Amino acid sequence: MLDEQLLRYSRQILLPDFDIAGQQALLAATVLVVGAGGLGSAVLPYLAGAGVGRLRVVDGDHVDMTNFHRQVIHKQQGEAKAVSAARFIEQLNPGVMVEAVVQRFNAENASQLLGGCTVAVDCSDNLETRHLLNRLCFEQGVKLVSGAAIGWEGQLCCFDYEAGSGCYQCLYPAGMEQNLNCSEAGVMGPVVGIVGTMQALEVIKMISGVGIAAVNRLMLFDGKTGTWSAMGFAAKPHCPVCGSRR
Repeated sequence: MLDEQLLRYSRQILLPDFDIAGQQALLAATVLVVGAGGLGSAVLPYLAGAGVGRLRVVDGDHVDMTNFHRQVIHKQQGEAKAVSAARFIEQLNPGVMVEAVVQRFNAENASQLLGGCTVAVDCSDNLETRHLLNRLCFEQGVKLVSGAAIGWEGQLCCFDYEAGSGCYQCLYPAGMEQNLNCSEAGVMGPVVGIVGTMQALEVIKMISGVGIAAVNRLMLFDGKTGTWSAMGFAAKPHCPVCGSRR
């Protein structure tokens, strides 16, 4: 590790359980972030600031006026969100390699985008993408941190796909969820930021091996009361995604 890196990351290296080993794990990691909107706007600065070695940002959308109250890394209407996010990261931490992919995450590009990744972060806004990302992460052995926010509420869960742990399909069987989005239901900006920041923390924990990630726990945030609660869930033996391993 270079002297400049030791200085830049010194405040987290000082943590006894994190130390040099944790920082080196971050520097060696590649993280895929699917979605550079509200959640991504909180996830990306903290992962870049922490020193994740490579960030791959995937988003086919472009910035519009309705985004600015929560998607705080973007400045210019009409610009591709992935490109805008990449420029923000480069300015924040030039030592992070960032790849901007101006595409929607889909069945055709998913396997390639996940290639070589340590962890994937679900910052998407639709159920089709969430289920596809979950299935491909399971198949390719990539850990997943999933987050969502709508209205005054948010949620967070991690999936390591180890024996005995569940997947997103176990938690939310396809076709049984209500596909709400911010354009229809609205969202309070700081709620998205809180969930996204928590996602970044879970990614750092999963990469470094420090702490206990929210695996088999659904973390629920209520913005009106400012409180978190947790709900455990179990792997389903006949899950169409991860049931095959059992």
